[in-house]
Amino acid sequence: MVIELRGKQVILDRNLANLYWVQTKHLKQAVRRNWNRFPIDFMFELSHEEFINWRSQFVTSNLEEDNNDTMWLRYAPFAFTEHGVLMLANILKSEQALHVSIEIVRYFVQLRQIVPVLEELKWMIHDLKLTTWEHDELIKQLCFDVQKLFHHSEEQNNREKRRKIWFQTK
Repeated sequence: MVIELRGKQVILDRNLANLYWVQTKHLKQAVRRNWNRFPIDFMFELSHEEFINWRSQFVTSNLEEDNNDTMWLRYAPFAFTEHGVLMLANILKSEQALHVSIEIVRYFVQLRQIVPVLEELKWMIHDLKLTTWEHDELIKQLCFDVQKLFHHSEEQNNREKRRKIWFQTK
């Protein structure tokens, strides 16, 4: 439901419409009537390329079973940031919108708390890969040295056998 677009965590209008129990076209109409309340950091419409990419993830543009909007993939959706979700609840003015917005804001707060942990995990994995690579190199060198010793030992045994063959005494 929450996706990343343009480096921001956003929720698309269709998902919000389902949560708010309204049709997507009514949600979009409310936004258009209150356009001045939605600056670019609150809400933006997907560009043509973003829309094509997003739409290509779906097989058809016909009616989706869970949604009452007909041919819902024909128009580029609006993407709402956390602040846009709050503003949307203010213009929809329903109990459902209020409750859903509170839950969405809580979700975004949890998401922000997780991001630093994920960043730290990313660096830990990076360090682990480096350490593993270093260990791989050491193991390769160790295997090479063992093989070298084995070959040296074989050569030593072969020399001794040759000596025994040529210098046998009774």
